[in-house]
Amino acid sequence: MSGKRKIPHALPAEAFSADGFIIDQRKTAAVPYGIKNSDYNGCGWIAAFNLLRICGCDEGGWRAVAIGMRHSTLLFGLLGTNPLTLVSFLRRRLKPFLENSGGRLKLKWGLRLSAGRPGDGNIRAGIVMYWHGRGAHFVAFHAVGDNHGDGAPENVNVNKDEDTRFRFLNAVYGSRGVVNTLPGFLRRRAKARLHFMITIEETENHTKGEENKNA
Repeated sequence: MSGKRKIPHALPAEAFSADGFIIDQRKTAAVPYGIKNSDYNGCGWIAAFNLLRICGCDEGGWRAVAIGMRHSTLLFGLLGTNPLTLVSFLRRRLKPFLENSGGRLKLKWGLRLSAGRPGDGNIRAGIVMYWHGRGAHFVAFHAVGDNHGDGAPENVNVNKDEDTRFRFLNAVYGSRGVVNTLPGFLRRRAKARLHFMITIEETENHTKGEENKNA
């Protein structure tokens, strides 16, 4: 059904942040996603676009992502996006980016609890799917420096520990981005302790190498 419904060539300017991320899902009602429209269930493809943009891999813009993920829904879109299909889509689109990092960055995914973990300091960007009480919601995020600056994950100046702060996109509709630690964001927003996460992480070997260099 979604193949017969046309995806528009433009979204309202209010859907985007000043730096080009989609931050207001309410403004995507014209984009079909399964048997619904994206204002209802499009957070998955929106998170995918935002993560690709964070990594500089958003060739073709949001429309190419919406088209590429139009068959990624669960129960024709009534349950939103299939997390495993989202992983597969991102693996394909991010492959050159990860290869160009020379093995420094890896894509990881899986279930996890809200509490922080020792490896969280290696996360540079990602997507988290959490339960907010009315359903599941996907949001993309990236590490930020002390000035809340933006940039691709390999360029962001952050402290490499569990207190790393991230900017969460499309978590609060219309907001430029919610800034918090990962555990702090989930404690505030999520109604359940188990989440699905896709992360771009710096490898342990590279992190240890940087620590030895600066010792």
